[in-house]
Amino acid sequence: DIDRKQQRHFFVSQLELAQKYDLPIIIHAVKSTEDVIFLLKKHPKVTGEIHGFSGSEQQANSLIKMGFYLGFGLQITNQQSKRLRDIVKNLPIESLLIETDDHPNPQDLSIVAEEIAELKQISVEKLITQCDNNAISLFRLS
Repeated sequence: DIDRKQQRHFFVSQLELAQKYDLPIIIHAVKSTEDVIFLLKKHPKVTGEIHGFSGSEQQANSLIKMGFYLGFGLQITNQQSKRLRDIVKNLPIESLLIETDDHPNPQDLSIVAEEIAELKQISVEKLITQCDNNAISLFRLS
């Protein structure tokens, strides 16, 4: 029973604020990745993260070209999530963030990092360093 028109209004308002104040945004695009991409194209200066990315590889590449990072959490550890796991294998590590907010266990971050490192056939240390650098870049931390 979501009022999509109202949701879109508030989302566009947030995009306008992010653009006006040059701030990154975090978007949770549940079953709406195409709509999000369409609206982001109207706000080309906005960058940020797509939290819990679950779209297609084509959508992932479009978002990366637009300057977005893609966040992945425990869903990546599900062996049945073949499509998502294949997407992660093919994405550059410079576009990835690891996240765990869907579970209260802080060890989940390590589990996600280990799984992504294994999928990408790189060391966990290399993945963590790159994801740290990605977060520093996204949030303009020093």
